[in-house]
Amino acid sequence: MDGLMILRLCFLLLVLYLGGNLGESCNCSPMHPQQQFCDSDFVIRGRVVAKKDSFLPLNNQLDSGDSYIDYNVTVERIFKGHQNIKIQTNIAITTAKEDGRCGVNDLNVRDTYLFAGKGKRMFEIKNCDWVIGYKKLSRKQRQGVRHMYKQYCNSCKISPCYDEESCNQDDSNTCMWDLSSMMYGDLDCESIYSRCLRTAEGTCKWLRSKEVRSCFEGRKRARLSRLINP
Repeated sequence: MDGLMILRLCFLLLVLYLGGNLGESCNCSPMHPQQQFCDSDFVIRGRVVAKKDSFLPLNNQLDSGDSYIDYNVTVERIFKGHQNIKIQTNIAITTAKEDGRCGVNDLNVRDTYLFAGKGKRMFEIKNCDWVIGYKKLSRKQRQGVRHMYKQYCNSCKISPCYDEESCNQDDSNTCMWDLSSMMYGDLDCESIYSRCLRTAEGTCKWLRSKEVRSCFEGRKRARLSRLINP
C-alpha cells in the first residue's frame, strides 16, 4: 500500500469514527442497518407531530438539568419492541439537544422517520442510532426492517473492514462489511442492497441477489479504473 493510499485510508477512518462531527465529543463507529436493527430495543416507523425542549433526565446516564428535545411521535408501524409500544399511539422520544452529546435535533414536524433506538419504557435516540427519513430507505432496507434482519440477529454479526487483508478475514459467524472505497463515493452495496444471513453450510454470508451482484461488479470496475488511472 503506497503512502497516498495510507493517507486516504487514515482520512476515511477519521471521518467514519467521528461521524462527520470533527471537534465534537460524540463519536460514532460505522454500523450496518441490520446490526443497528439487532442492537436496538425498538424500531418503528413514526411521524413527528410535535417537538419541544425538555430538562428532564431520561435515565441514570443523563444528568438532570441538561437540555433535551422531546419528539412527540405517532407510531405508524412497529418492527421491533411490540411488547413496549402500541400501534397508533403517541410516544415521546427523547434526545440530547446538543450535537456534541449525540443529540438528534434536526427532525421535522410532520415528517415520517424510521426510529431505531434504546429504551423499553422511556425511549431515547442518539445520532449514532439509525434514524432516517422513511422514504430514504431502499427497497431491501424496508424488507429488512419488516421481517428479514431479525432472522439472524442471534447467529451472525457484521464487522466493518477497510482494506483487502481485513475484508478477507475468514470468520464463519461474521460478514465483513467492505468500507474501503466509500471515500471515493462508491456505493455501499452491503447496506443498500444486502443482509447478512447464515447459509445451509453454517457460515454467515452476504445475500447475493441480482442487485447486490450488480452493485459489487460496479464497485469492482470503479476500483480497477482508479488503479489504471490514479
